[in-house]
Amino acid sequence: MKKIIDIFSLCGILLLFSSCQKWLDMPSESKFDTNTTFENASKAEMAVLGAYSAAISQEMYYQLLSGTDECMSTENNNSKEIFARYAYDATNTVNSTYTAMYSAAERANSCIKGITALASKSGSDKILTDKLLGEAYAIRAYAYFNIVRFWGDVPFSTIPTMDATTFTLPRTNRDIIYDQCVADLQKATELIPWKKEAGIPSERISKQAAYGLLARVALHAAGYSLRWNLDTYDAGSVKLATRPDAARVTELYTIARNACNAVMIQNENSLVSDFDKL
Repeated sequence: MKKIIDIFSLCGILLLFSSCQKWLDMPSESKFDTNTTFENASKAEMAVLGAYSAAISQEMYYQLLSGTDECMSTENNNSKEIFARYAYDATNTVNSTYTAMYSAAERANSCIKGITALASKSGSDKILTDKLLGEAYAIRAYAYFNIVRFWGDVPFSTIPTMDATTFTLPRTNRDIIYDQCVADLQKATELIPWKKEAGIPSERISKQAAYGLLARVALHAAGYSLRWNLDTYDAGSVKLATRPDAARVTELYTIARNACNAVMIQNENSLVSDFDKL
């Protein structure tokens, strides 16, 4: 009798484990990876919104841009405008902006890859996927633009880290990065609709916002900055200069002018006359 009970107990345990195994093998409905995230446009939009959130750095607006023609603070302390006053040193050097912008660029790279694959599928919402792809290009350009203008020549990649063959990247010449940002924003202006046309909310990038970013990046790319020898990092090689290609400089100024002109012709936006009172 005892043996029979033991056999039934053993069978019950085996059935229990078998049931658990089947239950554990069920795919999670909340699972998100590169395959599930970009299987349709609505999920892809959540990924793009994640890239937006990564591109926000309080430090950048609170310290790096305070005391400029974009933002002035009425508080007189060392936590604001330290960079505008050239009052920074090794003890207060920023780093969260650097990390945040690289995070945004990485997420944008993943979005660009995933949405490009999604757009090629039959039955995909082309209007939405085009808009999302344009936003991803604009976010990547915005992120790298901020990194380059604050730190100069930096490591640079346009593919997701999971696809990279190495995690160690050398510094890339800023002109190469700027040119990629310009190219990304030119794609964005083609893919993203105008604000009124698509009812784009203010917190999302519209065609005119992409044009505005394009004009700004092109002006920075054509302008002066501190440059040095990337092979030697010799302190004596540091100089204030533009890129050596004069023809490209002229082309970048033309791109900036045309981008501004496109927004003016559209006539959805106007200049604020009392900007000093905002």
